Formats: sequence, C-alpha cells, structure tokens
Amino acid sequence: MRRNPGPAFEMKRQDGIWLRILEQRLPDGGILTLTSDITEAKKAEKAVKDSETRFRDFAEVASDWFWEMGPDLRFSYFSARYAEITGFPVKRRIGTMRWDHVHPDQLEANAERWEAHKADLDGQHPFKDFEYATTASSEGWRYVCVSGKPVFDDDREFLGYRGIGSDITERVESQVALRNAKEESEYANRAKTDFLANISHELRTPLNSILGFSEVLMINDMEKLSQLKYQEYAKDIHFSGSHLLSLISEVLDLSKLEAGEMGIAEDDINVGDVIKSCIKMVEGRNQDAQTCMSTILSVGLPRLRADELRFKQILINLLGNAVKFTPPDGEITISARVNGDGEYVVEVVDTGVGIAADDIPKVLEPFGQVHDIFTRNHEGSGLGLHLAKSFTELHGGTLAIESTPSKGTPVILTFPRESTIVSSHRQTV
Repeated sequence: MRRNPGPAFEMKRQDGIWLRILEQRLPDGGILTLTSDITEAKKAEKAVKDSETRFRDFAEVASDWFWEMGPDLRFSYFSARYAEITGFPVKRRIGTMRWDHVHPDQLEANAERWEAHKADLDGQHPFKDFEYATTASSEGWRYVCVSGKPVFDDDREFLGYRGIGSDITERVESQVALRNAKEESEYANRAKTDFLANISHELRTPLNSILGFSEVLMINDMEKLSQLKYQEYAKDIHFSGSHLLSLISEVLDLSKLEAGEMGIAEDDINVGDVIKSCIKMVEGRNQDAQTCMSTILSVGLPRLRADELRFKQILINLLGNAVKFTPPDGEITISARVNGDGEYVVEVVDTGVGIAADDIPKVLEPFGQVHDIFTRNHEGSGLGLHLAKSFTELHGGTLAIESTPSKGTPVILTFPRESTIVSSHRQTV
C-alpha cells in the first residue's frame, strides 16, 4: 500500500481481472482501501474501441463513403473515402447542406424530386438511393447516390441523419452513352427509311417519264408524229435521263464521302469564268425559270486554289436550290470577293421563301428536307446542300446559311486564306 493515498487507479492482475482501487487515510493514521472488480466494464470498453476501429477500417477501404448531418440538416462528418473518391476537401463540406453543392439549373430541372427529398428530411423519414448531380468535386460534375436514416436519442430527440454515399458517375455516363447510341441508331434507321422513300420517289419520276415517252415513240409510226412532237418527246427523255444521272451521281458522291474516299484535285481556277459557266448550266436546266440572276465580282479578283469539278458542283447545287425556291419575280445574286483576312468568300443570295432558323441544321443533313416528300412542291434528293457543305469542307472552307422565312436565303462559302492565289491575273466585272 501507498503511504500517501492519491486518486483512484486501475490495475490488471495476472489472472486477467481488472480492479479499481481507492485508498483513503483514516483519522487514526490508518489507510482504508476500497477495491472494485471492473473486469466487465473493461471488456465493454474494449468492445467499443474494437467496434470503432472496425468501423474506421471498413470506412477507409469501402468503395463508398459515410456521412452524418446534425438536426439542422447540415453535414457534420464525412469519412476519408469521400475526399479520395471525389477529390473534394471534407472541410469544405462540413456545415453545408446537400443542395448547397447542386447547380441551380439542376435544382430547377428536378424540382419535384428535390422537394420530395427535402420533405423526407423535414419529416425525419429514412430515404434510399437518392441520385443527383453535384458540383462538389475537383473534377467538376459528379453523380452520386445517397441513402440515410434519422438518428434519435433515448428520449426520441432528433439528432440528425447518418448515411452512405456512392459515386455513380461512370454508371450514369454509360447510361447516357447507351441512350445516345440508341437515339443515333433510331435516327439512322429513320434516315434510311426517309432515304428509301425519298430516293424511290425521285428515281421513279424520271424513269416513268423516260418509259412513257419512249413507249409513245415505240408504238407510233414516225410518220404519224410531227417533227415538233418527236423533238418534244426526245427532249423530255433527255431531260429525265439527265435528272436521273444527277440523282445517281449525288448518291455515289455521298457514299464516297461517308467512306472517306472522296478526294479533290486542286488547281488555280478562274472563279468568274466558273460562275458564269454554272449560271448557264442552271439556266439551261430550268428554261422555264424567269428568275433574274446577276453577278457581283470584285475588281482584281484573284484565282482560287480549288478542285474545279467540286467547286462547280457546289455552285450548281446552291444555284439550283435558289432557282427552285425563288419566285419568278425574285432575284438571285452570286458574288465573289476576298475579305479583310485574305479569305476567299463566295455568296449566293436569293429572295425566295427562306428557311426558319430551326430548320437550317436539318437541310444541311443528308436527305434533309423541310417538308415531307409527299407534301413538298419541289423535286430533289435532299443531298444538294449537304454535298455543297461537305465539298467546301474538303477544301478547308465553311458553308454558312443566314436565312429568314419569306425574305430569302444567303449562303456564304468561305475558303481559307491559303486558297487565295495572288497573281498578275485580274478579273473585270
């Protein structure tokens, strides 16, 4: 025994029994010793520590994280895995609410779900697998899934929530990718269906004309047909055959583009001469058209480094579209110039029906038509603008459409500066 008794102390005997010893000096100078067996209490204390250690080990190696929030619904704890998984410092989360780290647009877009979640929290109800997008990440957006249950003390006083969280970003992105792939597949199927309906209609029209007029020539004696009728039928057959060949050529060009097999053979071309040639070709195909066509060519216009055949196809497609959608009293203007950046700019402007802004991306797609094949009033495969855009891009240029319904359509071709060939050649208006 100690001669100077102090505070109570604990000791463990060799047989494993824990004792709590309290010594007290008596008035007569003697010492009173009180001994208590605290073995069970020590076992319980060790069990608690072991449980805490076990929980801490699980929390550190788990693929998910644990969280707690107080009765004010503000976070009070996150396991270390939260920072490891999201890269977001835990200290910046403590004291905040869950929706403090959600973009306002996300809260508005999913208002009903968030209102239901807040109602669960306010009502102190357990919740499971609540998914949302959070900005609480060093890498930007992350998608998480959380579950939680309310915590109460022995007097049923609400203490807050405890729960678990999982990062589901990869799963959500996979679902989005799968959905996009499905939509692309459905779009491709619709495009294929539209193509078959469109091209079968466009091919059938000239074929019927060729077969019909050739049959008239076959069953009638040449002497019974006047020279004018004969020439008229031959002209119709030739026109239908040319139209059919044009359709087939466009489909073949599209297949080459999609296969990456379309090449260009560039040369220094005289843009003014090519424009005039294209105007003659379009006017020859549309002899009934009364639309006025004019050109505006800058003085001293340089040559353009381009594939002349593809450049002609671009212009013919644009001029053909302008003629189709411009009334007889309208105007079509084609101009060429070099802008302040040295880029070669060619514009085809009409005063026709125009295109709504929402429809512009559609008409630039393969077989893109603003109206259904059975309701639109003009022939065409729907490939013209797409091919014009693709051929322009093969030259490193861009095609832009600026249009307003009922006020016409300007189509602007812009070729890169290196395509402008400065030489002694000068173009006169």
